[in-house]
Amino acid sequence: MFQIITSAIVNVPPPGMVIKLLHNNDKYYVPPMNSPQSTKVVSDTKEEMMELFGKDVDGKPLASLKKLMPRRNYAICKADEQGNEVWEICVERGRGSDTVKYGPIVVPRLQ
Repeated sequence: MFQIITSAIVNVPPPGMVIKLLHNNDKYYVPPMNSPQSTKVVSDTKEEMMELFGKDVDGKPLASLKKLMPRRNYAICKADEQGNEVWEICVERGRGSDTVKYGPIVVPRLQ
């Protein structure tokens, strides 16, 4: 299952240390059956963040921390002709300025 998460465009980005902490979270979480809690047992079910951001909004390459963009953002989702979800992440250059689009991120249709 794919999940795209963005912040509300009105939210202020989290501090740099929070972004760094979230990038270094490489634990696997397995939800047990019929329970609202999860365990930390490694399994074939896992939660994993993908590296989506190779460049910052100014076009400069990012050396690290490519999973989360600590800027105000939102997402656009459309369907393509095959029924796949096509996502674009729109990231604000600066407060109140234009946005830079990242993507497309294609989530394949379930058969």
